Amino acid sequence: MIGCSQVVQPQSGSNLKQGKCQENAEDWRIRGYNPLTPPDLLQHEIPQTPNSKQTATVSLNIYPQKLDFMGLNTFTPQPSTTDFKQRGYQVYAQHRYFPSTETALISQFSYKTYDVDTNAQSDDAFRLLIDTTEGGFFNRQRRRTSRYESVESYQFAPRKYLGTHQLKTGWDYAHSELRGIETFRPVELVGTSGTVIEQIKFSPASWFERDQNEAAFYLADQWTVSSRLKFDYGIRLDGDTITSSTHVAPRAGVLLSLRSGSRSTSVT
Repeated sequence: MIGCSQVVQPQSGSNLKQGKCQENAEDWRIRGYNPLTPPDLLQHEIPQTPNSKQTATVSLNIYPQKLDFMGLNTFTPQPSTTDFKQRGYQVYAQHRYFPSTETALISQFSYKTYDVDTNAQSDDAFRLLIDTTEGGFFNRQRRRTSRYESVESYQFAPRKYLGTHQLKTGWDYAHSELRGIETFRPVELVGTSGTVIEQIKFSPASWFERDQNEAAFYLADQWTVSSRLKFDYGIRLDGDTITSSTHVAPRAGVLLSLRSGSRSTSVT
């Protein structure tokens, strides 16, 4: 399913030219896809048949969006606003293999990009007046991000020992990258007489770059003692290269049914 939206607010007196509105127009425009619910441009699934032991799913999502004149309000006219542009895509694949009716190996892979640009309407000096704003917006940004993630999980066949044990294990690896540049231009504060009373200057444009690797492993068991009593317990280990630390997270819970056929009470 592909979805695209365009919202146009009242644009009385506006004159659109090359995607921009003239200085005195009062309108803002947003075009693109909802980034929170990106459309599935491609999704294909290989279904499981009675004789098949595996299934696979592949999907592709894209989420472009452009917002013109972001921050437009009574005190900030169009020439002093910024244009926001985002774009990116996500590829996801999942493979499920069933060696038997009680075991399963699930492999998942995803790759995602997300890029953002914010641009001013002009390079004129940004001026804050008593009742309005003049010039081009003082901040420009260019960000490029990507993330790769791979997840494996395996469910063992139930084991009999003082009840039934259902063991699960798995691991997760992810690599993220962030790169970009941010520029701040001087800002002038203008008094009632029209003269500049203060000028704010920022440091030169800054380039940033950061990579991160994350890894995790878990082992869990669901121990069914009887139809009224179950225990869930396990442990998770995870770490990343930003903090250079390893975290241990144990987990335990109990599910108790006080009477046959009644609702259960759980404590974690």
